Amino acid sequence: MQNISFDDFWENFEEEIHLLKDVMACSDQLFHHLIKLPPTQLSEYIPQFLSKIIQRKPGYKILLQTLPQLPFIGNHNLISSLIIEKLKNPVLSGYEEPAELSFWIGILAREASVEYEELIKNYLLEIPISPYWTRIPVILKTVNPSLTLLAWRRYFLSEPVENWDNTYLLSILKKDPEFVQQIIKEVQNFIPQKGELLHQAIENAPTLPESFLKS
Repeated sequence: MQNISFDDFWENFEEEIHLLKDVMACSDQLFHHLIKLPPTQLSEYIPQFLSKIIQRKPGYKILLQTLPQLPFIGNHNLISSLIIEKLKNPVLSGYEEPAELSFWIGILAREASVEYEELIKNYLLEIPISPYWTRIPVILKTVNPSLTLLAWRRYFLSEPVENWDNTYLLSILKKDPEFVQQIIKEVQNFIPQKGELLHQAIENAPTLPESFLKS
């Protein structure tokens, strides 16, 4: 599917997946094609993908699953302007699907710009926590550690233990022992018993393989 127009690319892809019912299977197929594209061609396609998501055109759910796995090559100003335009007035209303909101916020979090800090802060500390919420503190850790710490404090204080115990999330946090101790301390300052439960849960969490730690 290289060196073809976006419309032809998308038409071919839709024909290819028309018998597939599972969004994840379709996403895997799309990812398989996209990683083979030259960077310049992928960069040209990205605004078209974002436009499909914004307008909720057929296939947008597949794109929501696929695009976060890709590097956003070029077009950063266009991507940011599309997101800001969609999220403003009022900032966080109008999104029925938490996955979609998490997707847009995740792109902003990677921008490492103070311009979006209040928007990201509102998402992490104010709006209801969804199953997709945990993506954002993981992305934000290297960009804004202090806000990330507040976000994890909120998460572990407000979410039931069964929502995070024995989860892959704890293995991800375990990668950074110094930072995870800060999270535990923050939680213990408010609810000592929950802080101890978090400490035990992270201690018992599987350690990720070395190959993952270097990724």
